[in-house]
Amino acid sequence: MARINRQAALKIIEKNGIDAQKKKCAEECSELIRALMRDDRNNVREEIADVLITATQMIMAYGINDDELQTIINNKEYRTLVRLGLESEPLHPCPFCNSTVTVRMIPESCDYMYTVECDKCGSSIKLYETEAEAIKAWNNRP
Repeated sequence: MARINRQAALKIIEKNGIDAQKKKCAEECSELIRALMRDDRNNVREEIADVLITATQMIMAYGINDDELQTIINNKEYRTLVRLGLESEPLHPCPFCNSTVTVRMIPESCDYMYTVECDKCGSSIKLYETEAEAIKAWNNRP
């Protein structure tokens, strides 16, 4: 991944001021959107560079540390993978006895349905068409 010169970012903010650079960042994001809508690869490449530069300036201006930002990025990427069915959410323990739980496939007509069941107390949820739906329902139960 490309690296942005953070010292240059600080110098630009000091020279132009944070308000000017906020506007510049918004402008660069808008220009990237236009380039994407035109499907202009060369312009998209240029605008991505501008957005990365100005986003780095915003990271610096708002004092967002790398670890904090990386955690947010990781969570957002993982959440998207889960939504797309490319990853499964980790199963939460049973809310009643705090024991481990298991996803179970149940034969239904010509197909299978999925449920989650506690390994100790037997607590379970209704049947769902996909494993991901069952996991999500289990993890979000009241």
